[in-house]
Amino acid sequence: MLEHEDAEVFAMMVDWLYRGSLPDQIQHETKISLTTFMPTAKTPELIKLTALAERYQCARLADQGLEILIKRHVDEAWSSKVLSYVTDAYKLTTKYSKLRLFMSKVLARRILSAANIARPHSLEMGKALAQSEDLATDFVKLIRGKGGNMIEIPIVGGCAYHQHSGIERCPYAKS
Repeated sequence: MLEHEDAEVFAMMVDWLYRGSLPDQIQHETKISLTTFMPTAKTPELIKLTALAERYQCARLADQGLEILIKRHVDEAWSSKVLSYVTDAYKLTTKYSKLRLFMSKVLARRILSAANIARPHSLEMGKALAQSEDLATDFVKLIRGKGGNMIEIPIVGGCAYHQHSGIERCPYAKS
């Protein structure tokens, strides 16, 4: 039984298995102006789909979902939605999830960025950390460096977020 799975998201996974690509409404963002992009309403569904693909070990789908999320994060602000995206990802994934790794880095980078220091995140962040011990642990690990100093959180695409292991050849690498 799949009663605990979101039927719409599961249908997207079955569609991907049949067609080999994600639906157009998930792949493309809506351009608002020449310099600003907004996440589509489908970003939460893409997070759910990527988590579902990880759970069912559908590596290519999980990798595609993460690559789209990485591109959206780079191209868009995500400012008001990032905390809800991260908490959703943590609810849907396990400790060693690549989606979880990416989303925790997005949150840490967002909180630590100089442009956001003046914005009050503490109340919302405190609630999110209180609701998820895993998120709190990962967040503290990311923002603490040697000697307790803050560290830069790099967010990069590629193999760091692919489902294959570090010793395997990347299936997407050009020969």
